[in-house]
Amino acid sequence: MLDGTVYYSFTHMSHIEFIGPPGAGKSSLYRGLIADSSYSGWDPVAAVRLATPDSLSLVLDRIPESAVRPLCEKVWHYWAMDTLYDDFLRRYPSYQMATETAMSSATINQAKLQWLLKLTAAKFHVASTTSTRNEQVCLDEGFYHRSLSVARRSGWKLPAERYFESIPEPSVIVAVTAPVEVCLERQQERGSVVRSSTYTETEIIKQIHTLTDELCAASRDRGITVVRIRNTGDVTKTLEKLAAAL
Repeated sequence: MLDGTVYYSFTHMSHIEFIGPPGAGKSSLYRGLIADSSYSGWDPVAAVRLATPDSLSLVLDRIPESAVRPLCEKVWHYWAMDTLYDDFLRRYPSYQMATETAMSSATINQAKLQWLLKLTAAKFHVASTTSTRNEQVCLDEGFYHRSLSVARRSGWKLPAERYFESIPEPSVIVAVTAPVEVCLERQQERGSVVRSSTYTETEIIKQIHTLTDELCAASRDRGITVVRIRNTGDVTKTLEKLAAAL
């Protein structure tokens, strides 16, 4: 938003999405990238303000930022997310088709998948609505990464082409990978290991690596720029390489 004006195309907004297995370091690179003034991401405080009536916004203005941010981080998706999702659908009504396509192929954990699809759309709406004309919107786990969530719940098959035709298309895909053992170690360090009753942790990472390669090939076929990052060393140096590639 610049001088009170929101700049976006009704059907398309150029943006960057990160994809890759859990533990590859997507979030670290994403956070480092949006710290640059040329890029922007979604923000929980901005999310709450977008979904909040003006009268309540005045109340938020009187609360110190140090208190508002932790509160917004904890509660925004409980009540603001539905409003933001509805606003998103008014801009991108075709996303209804994307969610229907995704849900029709999922055989397990459908409720969680539906929540993730809505979460991604709400975050995109916040990021694209609050970005300035000179900022490139970035999504840590965007619509393309969400197709991996669909695959995990549908026998490791990416959703049908109709899904990709019905989502806001990114201009750039950043595919972040790392050796399986590195990904697993990072998951263990943060206390959040992706598990399944059917596959081992190692098998899950290998499957997502394979699907990431498939997504990269399909993205190039669609005319999307693909940047491959092997994130094994110092994050600062890797971030410099990423910024140079973009």
